[in-house]
This record gives sequence, C-alpha cells and structure tokens, in this order.
Amino acid sequence: MFSPRFPAAPAAAAQQTMQQAVQLLRQALSALGVSSPINDITLSGTAHYVAGSDDETETATLKAISGASRVDLNLSSGPRSENLEFDI
Repeated sequence: MFSPRFPAAPAAAAQQTMQQAVQLLRQALSALGVSSPINDITLSGTAHYVAGSDDETETATLKAISGASRVDLNLSSGPRSENLEFDI
C-alpha cells in the first residue's frame, strides 16, 4: 500500500483527510474563478516513497473522479498503485 510520508490511517481518518483535501481543492478553484463543476482530475509530479529500506523519489500520477481516486507510482523497484473510494 502506498502511504505518502505518513503512516496508514484508519478508514475514518482517511475519509476525513480526503474530505479536507476536496474542500481545499474547491477553495483553490473558487479563488481561480473556476465556476464549472469538475468531473475528473489528473495530477502528475514526483513522490517520495519509503517502505522499510526502500527509499525512492520517482514520478507519480493521481487520478480522481467523484467518490474515488487512484495513485500510480512509477518506482524503479516496480510500479505501485492505490485506489481509494470515499464519500464527499
């Protein structure tokens, strides 16, 4: 399981974190003047992945639609993905 620089959280905490992220995204879009609803989003960048002695910084892609997201990591040790479903 992929965990972005913090230990895995219980489902309720993950749900709350996702709701906070969605709220921040809505505020940012509002500040930019985006008034149309967004149905999906794709973000790409770099991610720092640490699991035991495995410590890598590689490319990452986040894809999200209403109620679900997927993170894909392109690590030198092999690809890793995590899916998350949530209520917003």
